[in-house]
Amino acid sequence: MLGSAFGVAVSVSFGVALGVAVGVSFGVALGIEINAVVGVVVGIALGVVASFVANVTKSIVAGVAIGVVVGVVAGVVVNVSAGVMAGVAIIAGVFRLPFGLVELPWQLGLYFLLGTKDPVRALRFSPVRFDQLNLFPLPFLDQTIQAAYRRDTKAAIEFLEYLTTSTNQQKRAARVMEQIVVAEAMTRRNSAELAALAKDLEWLPQPYPETFGVHLPQLLEITQGVRAALEASSPYRRIELLNIPLERLNGFITGLAGERSARLATDWGGVAQHWREILRTARKIWQEEARHAHEIPNPYVVGPQLNPEQSKNRFKGRQEIFRRIEELSLAPQPPVLLLVGGRRMGKSSSLNYLKEKMGPEWIPAQVDGLGLSLDSLSSVPKGLARRIQEGAQKSRNLTLPSPDAEKLEKEPFPTLLEWMDRVEAALAPEKRILLCIDEFEKLDDIPEQRQGDHRLLNFWRHIAMQRRRWVVLFSGYAFPEELPPHWSACLNLAQTVPLGYLRKEEAQELIQAPIPEFPDVFSPEAVNEVLHLTRCHPYLVQLLCSLVVERLNEQKRLRAEAGDVTAVVPEAFKTGRTYFDEWWRKDLQEADRQTLTRLILHESPLPEDAPSLRKLEKYQYVEPFEGSYRLQIPLLEKYAITQR
Repeated sequence: MLGSAFGVAVSVSFGVALGVAVGVSFGVALGIEINAVVGVVVGIALGVVASFVANVTKSIVAGVAIGVVVGVVAGVVVNVSAGVMAGVAIIAGVFRLPFGLVELPWQLGLYFLLGTKDPVRALRFSPVRFDQLNLFPLPFLDQTIQAAYRRDTKAAIEFLEYLTTSTNQQKRAARVMEQIVVAEAMTRRNSAELAALAKDLEWLPQPYPETFGVHLPQLLEITQGVRAALEASSPYRRIELLNIPLERLNGFITGLAGERSARLATDWGGVAQHWREILRTARKIWQEEARHAHEIPNPYVVGPQLNPEQSKNRFKGRQEIFRRIEELSLAPQPPVLLLVGGRRMGKSSSLNYLKEKMGPEWIPAQVDGLGLSLDSLSSVPKGLARRIQEGAQKSRNLTLPSPDAEKLEKEPFPTLLEWMDRVEAALAPEKRILLCIDEFEKLDDIPEQRQGDHRLLNFWRHIAMQRRRWVVLFSGYAFPEELPPHWSACLNLAQTVPLGYLRKEEAQELIQAPIPEFPDVFSPEAVNEVLHLTRCHPYLVQLLCSLVVERLNEQKRLRAEAGDVTAVVPEAFKTGRTYFDEWWRKDLQEADRQTLTRLILHESPLPEDAPSLRKLEKYQYVEPFEGSYRLQIPLLEKYAITQR
């Protein structure tokens, strides 16, 4: 403590001495400059007069020289004191030395008298409370604020807000906030306390001060994952969800290797290591709970699209789709690709897994039509550029150059094309970008496009015809012939890649081994019943299997039979109501529903049913059977019966 005080005193003394020296130099220089001129003028006059009076015949030049020397010396001697005083006055005025000479011992006294005993009171009487223009690094103020935070959080937060909004100490306030956050993060002892950190830090200003960099937001996202794991319904599900923040934490630690600041790397690295131990301990506890619970894990994902980060190997099959996409993309002149499939068939999930399934020369960049700003056509290029950058970073850890934001606002599409040239120049020659537009039909919601402005469609066409290193893949529900006419110019040469049901062996793997070490839950009869009812539709397989596992856990059983599968069908219609209702009311027209009703009642189709039958067969809802047609998915047939 005394050493710190001595260091501060020495530093202040050195600073003052340096300031005075600089001021003196400035004052002397100023005095010399001004007075030398005056001295020269006066000296010349005196020298001329003296030489004239003493000896007219002597050289006037010699007299002038003597006069100059005498004048300069006299000016310096007389005015150096004035220069020193002016320099000291300037330094004292600019750096407010008189205040510092009072505030430094004032702050030291507060710390030694109250800093550890009553830090809140020490803050109340801090010099910065009375001198908002304070520029001095007041000693021990950081330690006092941190001690006050532990004693009275509200008072410390109020003082930090005061420093930020009413003084010149914003950088100090930001530094202290970071120190407090690091200390808070290190005090967490279990997963529940980690999950509560974000709420405990709600007082931090938004956006976060620059001193936090990207580290705090990343760690707070990890705490959100921990909270999700804590709220899971079973030990198995908690373990599964906890693995996500654990993996992110490992990535965070790895990323700190590139941190330029050794202090930040040390502080945040210590936090991450501490948290990792907490989460590993929590996982061990939950694993032990799961072993004693005699509970079947429920790894089936019902509804959300699958992605490699969270769902890992739950995604089954589709290898032929990935091979087809890569084969078409490698053509000398790649066509526009159109991935078409029914509702919940797995289109978005397939796009999410492209980065896992395609070679390293490909950079998949996924753009969700629902996620773009569709308020105006001019906003689309900005969203496209951003999603392409994000996709490159996420899928291949590549940082692409940014487009000129100002030009992008004024000339969106020409600027986007210029930016694409820069992207190509920045990539290795073998790299190619697969631009995936999911839910592409939503692009027709753009007002200008509805009114006949086809700049966006022309942009897609330009990429397909002029840019070999860019391949556009549209993903949606509609086949080309069902789209509005303006799409024909863009998709007339598109290669359609239909996405149908899983193969039988792929669906069996999804039922029996959705995750590694999944117990032998489904009997052969139960597996066959799931396959029969769902026709290997991926969403429906997940739905039935999830409900069967819930049923077994409720009844404390570990083995499913065929009767368990049929027993959960009514519950499936409730749990999957959104899917079934949208299929019946949105995907089907009235004529389609009437046609299906006749098939369900085993009536022969009428001649007017022909258009509906062609549509229903194309979307794999019906198939030829014994001279007529039948529904391919018995579960959909059972639902249709409930709607009669």
